[in-house]
Amino acid sequence: MLRFGGYSPQEDGWVLNNATGAFYTSDEFANWYGLCDAEWIVPGQTVIDRNNYGGRPTLWAYHCEFDDGTKFVAGQVLE
Repeated sequence: MLRFGGYSPQEDGWVLNNATGAFYTSDEFANWYGLCDAEWIVPGQTVIDRNNYGGRPTLWAYHCEFDDGTKFVAGQVLE
């Protein structure tokens, strides 16, 4: 995980809407999603932020990187 954030719908698209005004970090992801010292999320593994908060709808987008260096974005809208 490189960075992640929550987006709120606006008239002209989704806008990053985190409490800090910036993306959350990979360290924050590991802490919030209970990964402790794990460096990777293994295929098929499920991770959950049990203390998630915020309004809905929210688009959570996760900027990630495979071990070969390929970058991708994954996410989902929570209604």
